[in-house]
Amino acid sequence: MKKLFGKHLDLIEANQSIAVLEKDLEPTTNERDQLKADIEALKEAHQKELGDLKAEHTTALKTASDQITDLTKQVASLEESKVSAAQQAANIVAKQGVEAPVEEPTQTAAISDKSVDELWAEYNAMTDYKERRAFYLEHIKPHRK
Repeated sequence: MKKLFGKHLDLIEANQSIAVLEKDLEPTTNERDQLKADIEALKEAHQKELGDLKAEHTTALKTASDQITDLTKQVASLEESKVSAAQQAANIVAKQGVEAPVEEPTQTAAISDKSVDELWAEYNAMTDYKERRAFYLEHIKPHRK
């Protein structure tokens, strides 16, 4: 036996200790390798799931974006229709009565000798809307004030 750094080593005991440690190390190494493999499998599964979710969200986002575009087009179409409906209403109103505004007679104009009922009867007998409007403004409206 040799003296190493002031201590005696028993080589047999040292070899036995090394063998025990190596024996204990092997299952721990196997467990570590298994954990590494599990981590890699989980990483791959996570990446696949993440990719699937990304694809699903991309599809949902595209669908929502397309719906927004369609709804925006529908709103614009309805806005155009609204303007058209308003214009149609104005055209219908313009066809009723006189084409050009009739000036109201001044208060100095003489009120006819007929009664209001007679004036209304005469008004209702007329078929031309322009004449009716002019008649109303000239004869009936001054009686209503």
